[in-house]
Amino acid sequence: MSVFATIQTDMISAMKSKVEIEVSTLRGLKAAIQKDAIDSKGSPDDDQRAFVVLKQEAKKRQDSVQAYRAAGRNDLADQEQAEWELIKHYLPAQLSEAEVKIVVDQVVQANGDNKNFGLLMKQVMQQLDGQADGKVVSTLLKQALTV
Repeated sequence: MSVFATIQTDMISAMKSKVEIEVSTLRGLKAAIQKDAIDSKGSPDDDQRAFVVLKQEAKKRQDSVQAYRAAGRNDLADQEQAEWELIKHYLPAQLSEAEVKIVVDQVVQANGDNKNFGLLMKQVMQQLDGQADGKVVSTLLKQALTV
């Protein structure tokens, strides 16, 4: 079953059980995936595109949580945090920092004397295929290049 179909099924279950936060979040995710499918002239059942949209939505929630906490709006931060936790269930599992470090080290060694951060970052992110946060990869790559 595709991610889009899973979200639809879970949304129906949330509607039946009357869990408002889940219903509104899943409706938003479904709409975002459908919009992306229309914009790219693709199918909403394309899991790769759906994962990109889900990552964007998760990133929005993370940024909102930080902004609301900084502004002292813990009520809104808690709501965004709950939405982010729900979105995480639909994303592929993330690699641990140690696993990411292995990939970073392999790419750095394969490129020898080339210390172009942008090029190396692109290669690492392509190899990881969305299984790691860009901030973690960036930090580990900077550490590898300074050693």
